[in-house]
Amino acid sequence: RACDLAPGHPNARASLAAALGLAGDVAGAEAIMADITARLGTATLSPYVRAVVALRCGHPDDALALLDEGIARRDPSMMLLWTDPCFVGLRDDPRWPRLLGRLSGPAATD
Repeated sequence: RACDLAPGHPNARASLAAALGLAGDVAGAEAIMADITARLGTATLSPYVRAVVALRCGHPDDALALLDEGIARRDPSMMLLWTDPCFVGLRDDPRWPRLLGRLSGPAATD
């Protein structure tokens, strides 16, 4: 319904892609993401949003790379990473603590 109400809004389409990926329609999810990328490029969607879709499509390496990009680009959505249940599947990955460490930045010194 959101895609019908906002047909040109890439986040509505990406949300549909995430839902399709979670439901097992990886081909459908990837087709939507390819369409968004072809029309608008990769900079339009947050790396965080793209990581959600990647993980729901079964691509944890891609998701981690996108989250790393989100940290580098200072994507404000990255602050949700600590508690977002979308990324529970990554929490056992040995790269996860390092990623969170990069998110928190260097430790303060007195």
